[in-house]
Amino acid sequence: MPGADVTFSVDFAGVDRALETPLRAWLQGRLSAIASNAFHRAPVSKPTPIHPKSKAPQRVPGKLKHSINTRIEGSGTRLIGVVEATAPYARYVHEGTGPHPINPRRPAYALAFWWEKKGDFVVLPSVNHPGTRPQPFLRDALVAVMGG
Repeated sequence: MPGADVTFSVDFAGVDRALETPLRAWLQGRLSAIASNAFHRAPVSKPTPIHPKSKAPQRVPGKLKHSINTRIEGSGTRLIGVVEATAPYARYVHEGTGPHPINPRRPAYALAFWWEKKGDFVVLPSVNHPGTRPQPFLRDALVAVMGG
């Protein structure tokens, strides 16, 4: 979603005395730039078709992008700027996954999903997922903004 704003809040409680205003403004600017860059680099999942009779919720496209947050942590003269993606699956997108089996959770006894390769809905007792490649959008954003 090009042009979207990235909003965040920063709590400077306890570190105001340690920081001069120009340094605080610089840190806020860097975090904002990293978060904005990460937002634009984060992949957007396409909606997965669901069976017309299914009551399963559809995955919300852009949830990963909109879970990117920033904060400043610190005490005394030590400060840490944090940019994070809080979507439950963010780590798996960022770091990738190895091949792994997927089994149904009870009370279901089978998996039902849209299989892009077959172009149809399938029902299977389990599947072997081939894994996913890493997409380190947070690291890439940090490197881009901080200059290598």
